[in-house]
Amino acid sequence: MKKNIRYVLLILGFLFFCADAFAQKSNVFDYHNVAFGNSNKQRKANINIGLSGDVDTLKGLQANMLSSTIRKSGSGVNFAIASAITANDFKGVQFSSMYNGVAGTIKGVQFSIITNMAKHTHGLQLAGFNNINGTDLRGVQVSGVGNISMGVRSGVQFSGIMNVCADKMNGFQFAPFNYCDTLNGWQVGLINICISHPKGVQVGLINYTRDNTKRKIGLVNVSPQTKMQMLAYWGNSNAFNLAARFLNKMSYSMLGVGTHYMGLSKDFSGSLFYRTGYWFSPIEKNILSCDLGFYHIETFNNADEITPERLYSLQVRGNYEYEIIPKFKFFVSFGYGITRYYDQNEFYRKRFLLDMGIVLF
Repeated sequence: MKKNIRYVLLILGFLFFCADAFAQKSNVFDYHNVAFGNSNKQRKANINIGLSGDVDTLKGLQANMLSSTIRKSGSGVNFAIASAITANDFKGVQFSSMYNGVAGTIKGVQFSIITNMAKHTHGLQLAGFNNINGTDLRGVQVSGVGNISMGVRSGVQFSGIMNVCADKMNGFQFAPFNYCDTLNGWQVGLINICISHPKGVQVGLINYTRDNTKRKIGLVNVSPQTKMQMLAYWGNSNAFNLAARFLNKMSYSMLGVGTHYMGLSKDFSGSLFYRTGYWFSPIEKNILSCDLGFYHIETFNNADEITPERLYSLQVRGNYEYEIIPKFKFFVSFGYGITRYYDQNEFYRKRFLLDMGIVLF
């Protein structure tokens, strides 16, 4: 029995060897190459299947175990478990587990578990790790980690961590971190950075640009003209507060922490808060402003049947500041706040607000 199996394996091996040699040398297989190792560097191929494929031009299917290489251009399906490479233009679907590369223009789809690269992309790049495009993107990049393109003429970059556009961004970026040189489209993420965005919009937690455009929607909007200030103050809502204020030409935003929200006579409680508003200076050294704030409150050991561990509060304030000396101001605020349960449609408390403190820088 074992001898029979050996004979069968020897015969199959001999046939595959003959098929491989015939695929490389005979004109019969100029267009249909099926063997363990296909190398037809001088001719076109419609079907190229084997262990490793290397053809001049493809119009059809190339599917190989290790690598599939097209030395000029191709159209159809370029598939390999390890890497699929086209030295010029390709139209169709390029698929591999590790690396796809097109030295010219890809019009179609690149799909790789790890990396896709192309000089020009007119279609879809889909990768588990990252996509790279060497010129203006016309299409969509989707990756688990990052997308990089020299520019985006009309397209979308979507990733799990970051998008980078080294030139003009005429499209849409969506990731926790987005960067571009000139934004004429949209950036949506946690942190958005661009050098300028004459026609663009940034939407995120932190938005930064070198120009002073107003097209930013976020918790913190920063430009070179943004002035960062520190506020320390007492209040009848949070007893003690410390906040960072980002002051722009007409608007501002604040991020801060407060302690003893439930009062000095109670156990420790605190809050994290965000406030945003507008300001103006009717008289030199005098500033008037108003803002709306959201407070997340932790009660810790104060929790009982009436007071839960967590609450939230919406607060509105009007503020007056007076500059005593440069970079040192005194302020007083009056407002009103409502505190509610997260899990109940009820008020925990309502009260008028009074704050007094200093502004540094």
